[in-house]
Amino acid sequence: MAGAGSILNFPSPAVIYSRQFLKFVLRTINPHNIMIRLNVFIKVSEKDRETVIAAARKLVAASLGDDGCIAYDIFESSTRRDVLMICETWRDEAALAAHQKAGHFVEIVPAIQALAEMKTESFHFVSGSAQ
Repeated sequence: MAGAGSILNFPSPAVIYSRQFLKFVLRTINPHNIMIRLNVFIKVSEKDRETVIAAARKLVAASLGDDGCIAYDIFESSTRRDVLMICETWRDEAALAAHQKAGHFVEIVPAIQALAEMKTESFHFVSGSAQ
């Protein structure tokens, strides 16, 4: 595991519990309007940077066509050449689960993981107006 202050630190059990509780509360409020936002941080060496960016661009292009994909893009840090981020927004858990089984995902993501460290942040939120 990466050292303190790294982008790859993982949350404490209290944070994980809080996220699980929040998911429960959001589903209780209105289970049909829960959207998912993923921020996938990628830490890559200079020598593998262009290969990872090319693979991530292929993943973005293919994923934008997945059912339930609201947004999917890759960003480069303006202050650290070794950090990229993929931001994705999904209509619901089912759409995200289908995406994670799609051929382009199961082919490209392991290729990126072989060249870079990845950390995913997941956010669940209510879309549309309150009911």
